[in-house]
Amino acid sequence: MGSFYRLLIQCDNEQSEKLDILFDRSNDDPELGWSFVIEQTSDQFPQALNLFADLVGRNIGKLTEMGITTKLITFWYMY
Repeated sequence: MGSFYRLLIQCDNEQSEKLDILFDRSNDDPELGWSFVIEQTSDQFPQALNLFADLVGRNIGKLTEMGITTKLITFWYMY
């Protein structure tokens, strides 16, 4: 795997299932929490941080209702 961006949400199994419904299924290791990874080879890679911020921003109310605070949401760049 080359470089990638990851939206990581620390959560329990119940919250992860709800996130799968809200955002689609996590596409990385479920032991980490719920995550959405965009690899360097993806057309979305140049806009990954904007996509993550928009996804979280549009759904912050629903996330809060699930018990997920902004302290549990992180954006990563791995190279």
